[in-house]
Amino acid sequence: MKKYLFISALASILLAGCKEDETPELSVIGATLTFSAEGESKSFEVKSNTAWTITKTQNATWITTISPTSGNGDATINITVAANTSTTDTRNDELTVSAEEITPIKVSISQEKAISELSVEPDILDFVAEGESKFFEVKSNTVWTITGHETQTWITTVSPTSSSGNEMVCVTVAANPSAVQARSVTLTLAVEGITPMTVEVQQAKRPAPKIISFEPTEANYGVPIIITGKNFSTVKDENIVKFNGFTAEIISATADVIWAVVPKNINCSGKVSVMVGDTTVLSAANFTYLPTITVSTLAGSGVAGFDDGAGNTARFNLPDGVAVDAANNVYVADYLNHRIRKISPTGEVSTLAGSGVAGFADGAGNTAQFYYPYDVAVDAANNVYVADRFNYSVRKIAPTGEVTTLAGNGKAGFVDGAGTAAQFNRPVGITVDASGNVYVADESNHCIRKITPTGVVTTLAGNGSEGFVDGVGTTAQFHYPYGVAVDASDNVYVSDRFNLRIRKITSAGVVSTLAGNGTQGFTDGLGNAAQFDNPNGVTVDVFGNVYVADQGNHLIRKITPAGLVTTLAGSVSNGWGTMFALPGDVAVNASGNVVYVADGNNHRIRKITIE
Repeated sequence: MKKYLFISALASILLAGCKEDETPELSVIGATLTFSAEGESKSFEVKSNTAWTITKTQNATWITTISPTSGNGDATINITVAANTSTTDTRNDELTVSAEEITPIKVSISQEKAISELSVEPDILDFVAEGESKFFEVKSNTVWTITGHETQTWITTVSPTSSSGNEMVCVTVAANPSAVQARSVTLTLAVEGITPMTVEVQQAKRPAPKIISFEPTEANYGVPIIITGKNFSTVKDENIVKFNGFTAEIISATADVIWAVVPKNINCSGKVSVMVGDTTVLSAANFTYLPTITVSTLAGSGVAGFDDGAGNTARFNLPDGVAVDAANNVYVADYLNHRIRKISPTGEVSTLAGSGVAGFADGAGNTAQFYYPYDVAVDAANNVYVADRFNYSVRKIAPTGEVTTLAGNGKAGFVDGAGTAAQFNRPVGITVDASGNVYVADESNHCIRKITPTGVVTTLAGNGSEGFVDGVGTTAQFHYPYGVAVDASDNVYVSDRFNLRIRKITSAGVVSTLAGNGTQGFTDGLGNAAQFDNPNGVTVDVFGNVYVADQGNHLIRKITPAGLVTTLAGSVSNGWGTMFALPGDVAVNASGNVVYVADGNNHRIRKITIE
């Protein structure tokens, strides 16, 4: 036994001596390893007859396992890498296998970049008309951005619009004001290198509003009106309420009720409308505006005479015609004083032209003469035109007071022509249109004449014979026409005195009857159901309402464009107070809320304020 142990130990000594004599060797099989982006394990072989070690760079934290990292002889080395989340960068590193007295061997480790991924859920967002917020989910492993909403102001929020990774995206939309049009937009989510994804944002249109009723159905300005209906906006200012086209202040609003205040405008009678967004609905019933009528005296003492001065210190003598300019200066045909007077807005009365002595003379201011001037009109340049009744002429007064003769020659007759070649027979009513054409009620010729700015006289309607006939031009007949007025469309309105009617002449010369039935009396009503008593002066406002000095009834009447006749002010008894005494003419201001009256037998100029 001892002999055997000795021989074994000797063999070991001999063998060790052989290894010390061997040349150290080191090699690697599989020195290049490529890993997928998801992360995995792979291996390479180390072949060696000596001790070796493996090292990596310090920042290669993504290489999670190297096993073993050292050995003496052959070995299989297992390498594990973590997932690469980058979609833009691959990863690379080297392992170094080292042994003494041998050149180190490099092992190349690389990992692919991640494949870009993007998904959205849901890809359609449906919003109600009232506006709301909703979300969709973005799932991604890389940077993404959202576009497509930038110019859509109704999309108030998209958040976030960019990120990297998974996110919940909030989309908020404002209320859709339209009851006609739904709206939509496509949001685009983009990631570099892959097909973009889209999200459809859709919003329903608003249900159309509806008016069921309103109350009260008649009121003056400032009165709250309750409008009952459906689908109004609960945001007060998103509703627009109008009375016959005039905007009202809204106090409050719910989906079913709007409180609105009647605006201060005498023409508010008509349909009530509610507009929500781009949709407007009308009431079935009409609203009736109940104006506040205030009658006051602008100038005149009530005693016939002649005095310039302020307000009731001034005197007139049967003022018959009245006109008002854009600055609310009032011009008066002071009939028995043979003068044209001017009243400032504050009531200061002065004499524009006329000497006070009946006659026929052109000239400046009080050197000029008139012979019972019956009516006046004023143009945009403040030239005043005078129907000089018994001079059978139409006169013109410049703003400086210089009086000239536009047409007529002082002789009664019926002749068309230029300037003094033309003849009239008691011109009593006069008006002027926006182009400077003058229209004349030629009383005893029973016709309506037209004078161009250059003084050329033609006959617009009527044929010189008294009668009552509607028709075109000279086929029509009048019976002592007294007042004329012209609207913005060049329709001429005529108070046909002895026919007891108000007539209308289009710019083409077509004559029709607006109101009155030819029977003397006092009746309000529609068209020929109404009655007048010697209607004299007329005027028309910016809304097409005609006002009439109903002289025999001592009233001021109003006729709507539809021919509805009502009484604006006055009493059928002759007297003072809020009543008139043989009012001769009317004029309305540019706003349509003040009517001036030549209150003939009261020798005053009255003012009717309509609110």
